Amino acid sequence: MSKVVTAEYLADTHMLRLVEPLDGVADHEHVQVMVTTAQANDRPWLAFQGCLSPEDADELAAIIEEEFPTEK
Repeated sequence: MSKVVTAEYLADTHMLRLVEPLDGVADHEHVQVMVTTAQANDRPWLAFQGCLSPEDADELAAIIEEEFPTEK
């Protein structure tokens, strides 16, 4: 499972506090975390990286190209 969530970092306790519950993850389950700060992210669309399967991404790209064609 891959999911993008928002959390607040609590430096004094070295913890991340999630803004909302993390559905599909059991209590005390180990997870992998990739951290990017909102201030440093000048490309916010990258937060959606990995959210779609390759097939769904290709379908979405085709829809976008159809609606907003690029000159070639």
